[in-house]
Amino acid sequence: VVEAAGLVLAEAQSMGVPAIAYRVGGTPEMLAATPELLMPLENVDALARKIGDILAMNPTEYRSLRRYGVEAGASIGKNRGLPRGPAPWPIHY
Repeated sequence: VVEAAGLVLAEAQSMGVPAIAYRVGGTPEMLAATPELLMPLENVDALARKIGDILAMNPTEYRSLRRYGVEAGASIGKNRGLPRGPAPWPIHY
């Protein structure tokens, strides 16, 4: 399934979590701060390598990457109309 802009990306950003995704639809716009986390469509090997790279990061490297998720999460409410953090999510389902 190819989504123009998956809700899971907005959910991850609302929690300040960096997301890895395929470069398709509106995903590049949603992950503009971290283009290195955009993988070529259907390139499973590239996706797996990037996941491995992130899992191998030391805490300092991960905090640096997570900063982009936090920054994106701060803009979720403003640009996407979604609340920040987990508590309000159930009201949207």
